[in-house]
Amino acid sequence: MKKIKFFIPIIALALFSCSDYLDINDNPNNVHFENVPPRLMLPGAMTNTFRTQAINMNEMGNILMNTWAGNVNSYASPYSKQYKLTVDNTFYNAIWDGLYRSVGNFDVIIKYQNVDHQQDNFVAISKIMKAHYLQYIVDLYGKAPFSQAFLGQANLSPVYDDDFQIYKDLITGLEEGRATIANPNVNAIDAAGADVIFHGDKDKWVRFANTVELRMLMRMSNTTSAAVQTYRDAKLASIAAGPFVTTDVTINPGYDGSTDDKQNPFYGNFVFNTSAAATGRTLIVASGHIARILNGGVAVIGGVPTAETNPNYSRYAGGIDSRRGRMFMLVTPVSGGPSNVFGVVQGNSQGDTPGPGTSRVSKIGAGVTNSISTSNSLASAANAARSAAASAKPGIVMLQSESLFLQAEAALRWPALFSAAQGNFEAGITSSFAFYSNAVPTSPALNPATYLTYISTKPGVGWPASATFDTKLEAIMFQKWLALTQIHGLENYIDYIRTGYPWTPLASSVEQPNKPKRLMYPISEFVANSGNVPQLTDSDLFNVTTKSPFWLQ
Repeated sequence: MKKIKFFIPIIALALFSCSDYLDINDNPNNVHFENVPPRLMLPGAMTNTFRTQAINMNEMGNILMNTWAGNVNSYASPYSKQYKLTVDNTFYNAIWDGLYRSVGNFDVIIKYQNVDHQQDNFVAISKIMKAHYLQYIVDLYGKAPFSQAFLGQANLSPVYDDDFQIYKDLITGLEEGRATIANPNVNAIDAAGADVIFHGDKDKWVRFANTVELRMLMRMSNTTSAAVQTYRDAKLASIAAGPFVTTDVTINPGYDGSTDDKQNPFYGNFVFNTSAAATGRTLIVASGHIARILNGGVAVIGGVPTAETNPNYSRYAGGIDSRRGRMFMLVTPVSGGPSNVFGVVQGNSQGDTPGPGTSRVSKIGAGVTNSISTSNSLASAANAARSAAASAKPGIVMLQSESLFLQAEAALRWPALFSAAQGNFEAGITSSFAFYSNAVPTSPALNPATYLTYISTKPGVGWPASATFDTKLEAIMFQKWLALTQIHGLENYIDYIRTGYPWTPLASSVEQPNKPKRLMYPISEFVANSGNVPQLTDSDLFNVTTKSPFWLQ
């Protein structure tokens, strides 16, 4: 059985010797971390955890779900590690380190002395946010530190807990947070001034908690464990009536374009930073896969529509998704002809339109960047102003469309508890069109009616033609992928691991037979907590084994 190779550079011993994400500074000259009032800690906790979601989690999902590709016209072998699926202990380890480090702030708030119940709202919100983020630790890694995590110097080598138990504890936290918000104590301080997500709106926090719980329960949809099934079914019955998220969940702690740290993290990392460097704008382009889907199931090579040899694309033929010009920039070929999304097939050495530079491939579109500028430079005053405005835009924690597609899937799987599968499915598509319309208000609004008609005859894409459970599930996952793509990429990846949908080709340079079912534990754990880290093999990463997340077994 092949063992995993580990990469532990000498410098790591200095960088991680105190297990960063668990260590709390006990300098007697500083205010103890645990004594910082929750009203001061909550905004930073929210902002820092979202940064990991918007950057590291989002990038991993978009690359592994074949939405993004590296611009081979300007860079040599971009994203080669991701394309090959070289999943070692450095593969997106910023997700683990970033989430644990930032979620620790929520845990401090939860444990803050609160005998008079003044901090109830802060504690409730922190329990909900802790569940929202630590869910992904279980989804990506399975067993993880939980019961002994966040103890600082008291325990720098926490044990790894059973992942099903972690999920149950997180759901208990959601329920406790929801109950506290719904039944406030008279002494509770209003959290509106510190809440950079819902600004103290209690109804929205209850809806968000319900939706996060529904998402966690949906992870367990295919489990073969009788114990997990019993738990799942009881919890589904308890939240079936909702209410669930009905608007996009956004965060804005006061983003602006003055410094990199104050920018909207998506824009600063994937478009322009405050030094006017095109941080990701020239690197990230549409993949050839999503370009073919958005262009109506055809490959547009050098400006010429070309029949796609892969028969899987035929299901998308006959219509063009009008969101495409908001998702990615449309490119007009040098030789003339209609504008299309021009991509790069992952693993290929040239794009659909060969040639040097960035003008021949489709970069991230204005519907995602919130900037209509097509330039790679901010030299003009107009482009600089657009960049400043985009830097200040709210981040997206959860889209309304995600909530609607979750409800559609729940109604498909458990029609005795949930209803309106088709209605929620089509509402999810409509919500996605509205998102891209609102993101570029200077352009005409997008009308989903034509698209809904176009997909109505396509099994696995639209609802009316999807006659079986499997084709309906495929349609939900496909439309959810389109709606969440570039915005919450990791959610799409986990859905794919859970359901096998939507169809997503591997890169041409791949060295594994399929996408990983889980990730390797990060280098920080092998240095600082090696006695407790579960040992994994290649088989554990790319097959369903006892080391897989519990809901996949």
